[in-house]
Amino acid sequence: MLADLLQAWPIAIVAILFAMGRELMEHSMDSKWDKPHSTWWNRRVSWKNKHEWQPSWLFKTALVWMTDAEHFFQMVMNMSALVAVALAAGLPVTIPAAAIAFFIGNAVFGIIKETLLPNVQ
Repeated sequence: MLADLLQAWPIAIVAILFAMGRELMEHSMDSKWDKPHSTWWNRRVSWKNKHEWQPSWLFKTALVWMTDAEHFFQMVMNMSALVAVALAAGLPVTIPAAAIAFFIGNAVFGIIKETLLPNVQ
């Protein structure tokens, strides 16, 4: 099992990116980064982008991740999860080892965040 975990280190790295995307998405949803003149960071304004940017049908669907910080960080999370699954499928590791590696990556990000940025809530 330990050998599998050691081979699954790329999954742990991708899980750190997943956790970072989740954290940043939550901060953008909480409007922690409201910049008065920003139409991308300010959630009270940025939701309009997908309706105003042209062609709006494209920015409401496939390119919605470009319209504001919240959707961008959701895309980071989704891409990280996709890469983790692809890695798990291609690495010679068991499913439990891949899952544990993903958990370890999330935990490592939490430790880094709490240690280096204790005031960021």
